[in-house]
Amino acid sequence: MDGTNIVGAINPSLAITLEPGQALVIYTDGVTDAVNESDEDYGLTRMFEAIRSGPASAQDMVSHLMGDLSEFSNGAPQTDDITLLVLNR
Repeated sequence: MDGTNIVGAINPSLAITLEPGQALVIYTDGVTDAVNESDEDYGLTRMFEAIRSGPASAQDMVSHLMGDLSEFSNGAPQTDDITLLVLNR
């Protein structure tokens, strides 16, 4: 995926129209705050890179992101929920 627009928070009155090939990724801070064995955060940069290099379908993108997160954390215990939703057109 390329040409991504990054929105840090969603305004409840915000209307979003997805064009063909675009996706909306909604996540909790448990994704970006996930840590590895060295206590490093997964972070926004790594998540955005995973989104940009990920597959087009929503289901495959969720699997891709969760796989990247799992590889990064390498079994380190997490202290927050990890919630991820991908919508695409």
